[in-house]
Amino acid sequence: MGDNTGSELSLQQQQAELVPVSTDETEVTKTSIAETEPPLQNAFEKAPPEALKTKLQQQKASKKKSNGQKTSKKKAKAEVVPRKNKSEPAWKNGEAAKAPKKNAKKKQDAAPPPTAQPTSSSTAATTWVSTLEPEPVVPQKSREEQKATCLNRYGGLARKISTERRELRKQRRLQLTTNNDQDRTKSTDEMVLVIASVPIDRRHAMALWSELECFASSFDHVVISTAYWARDIAARVVEEARLTIPHFRSGRVTIEINAYDNKKYDVGLWCDALMGVKGRFKKFALLNDSIYALKQFDGITEALGTTNNDQVDNNDQVDRKFVSMTSLNHHENDDAYRPWLESVFRAFDSYGLEVFMGHSCVPMEHGSFCNKENNLAKKKRCITNYHELSMSWQFPNMEQQVKGLFPGTVSEEFRKVSGNEFPTWVCNDNFWRDVLLPMGFPAAKVNCLPMIDDMEDPMLDTCTTFLNRELFCDLDFSDAVRSIRYPKMSRGS
Repeated sequence: MGDNTGSELSLQQQQAELVPVSTDETEVTKTSIAETEPPLQNAFEKAPPEALKTKLQQQKASKKKSNGQKTSKKKAKAEVVPRKNKSEPAWKNGEAAKAPKKNAKKKQDAAPPPTAQPTSSSTAATTWVSTLEPEPVVPQKSREEQKATCLNRYGGLARKISTERRELRKQRRLQLTTNNDQDRTKSTDEMVLVIASVPIDRRHAMALWSELECFASSFDHVVISTAYWARDIAARVVEEARLTIPHFRSGRVTIEINAYDNKKYDVGLWCDALMGVKGRFKKFALLNDSIYALKQFDGITEALGTTNNDQVDNNDQVDRKFVSMTSLNHHENDDAYRPWLESVFRAFDSYGLEVFMGHSCVPMEHGSFCNKENNLAKKKRCITNYHELSMSWQFPNMEQQVKGLFPGTVSEEFRKVSGNEFPTWVCNDNFWRDVLLPMGFPAAKVNCLPMIDDMEDPMLDTCTTFLNRELFCDLDFSDAVRSIRYPKMSRGS
């Protein structure tokens, strides 16, 4: 057996030379022979040199016969010597041992990746060309370089502001400071504003600032409820607000920050924060950072405790005919079978808060969070159906107990005339500009760029009067995490 070792190795070398690696036009022929001919790997172990030499000669003859053209599988097979005794091994009858079927399977598995497309060449061979271009390597700037670039940008923007805009900001700062100094009296813990804010970028950080400047002044206390990763960002914004915004600087309105895991989206942040304040106040407002504040607005709590009609009797309080829930926008005559109120900015009295927490402050495993739904659009709709639409329907006397301040549904007629098919105000800038703003509407949607696509838009001046935009250069959003990635909003959706 030891004498045959050298012969077997030389034969293996001869076999390897039959199918050399090549890129010329004979590649098709050589490859086809290698693919159609059963490998001799199993035969090497037992077959004598004479049988293997015969087999190699047959392969050479078959290669010459093909003359560079692709041969069919049937023609490519070497002539097999009839087996004289079927009970004996194949190599004793001059046959090569058959290769296991799994070898053919391996060759099928070696197909090109799905990211490539085939193209035909002059040799009829298939060439695979990748359609994916390599991503350009962008060098990452250090935190110091990013900050320097940011400071240079906002410094340049500040110098470009017109004299008129600069003067208006100065007058507003003086007016607000004077009004706050004249009214330093603090009420007896009547109202609290809870803001669910997870600033994932500068736009949402500016939205938070605008809300603190224009929506928070009528409250006694403000709670920022944020995610753990965003705590430093929110803390830096609050730190600057305490130093510059008059109602915080004077202490007339107090503010705190609480951080949570944010696994239940905005409703979870609201519920977590409410656990610490629900027994201390009489009126509660819930807001998120998806809107810019455009003007001073105190109306979200004003309707609480009032009635939706002019006829009031002594039994109204007992029968719960007073308003216990308000919202910035209400919807009717849309796809929902009943009117409903949006969740972006709502307010509750003590009774309304009990209804809200009983309905929405539920465990993560609750079906309303739609944990088994993988489609983002369907998941968003599923969560909205429970925590937004059906929230209004939890009041036994909905017509009297809930109230929306501005319309949110865009009529079909308006959509046809304007050419904007978005069904609600949140990204129908035509409806927002032509209908809501003339009514005194105080907000714009952050993610709807047709409303405000530039953070230097003059419409933001009123509620960023005390904001030094260089603040954004101190904020690091590299750890930002979206709790859910909603489909991108567009006007034609």
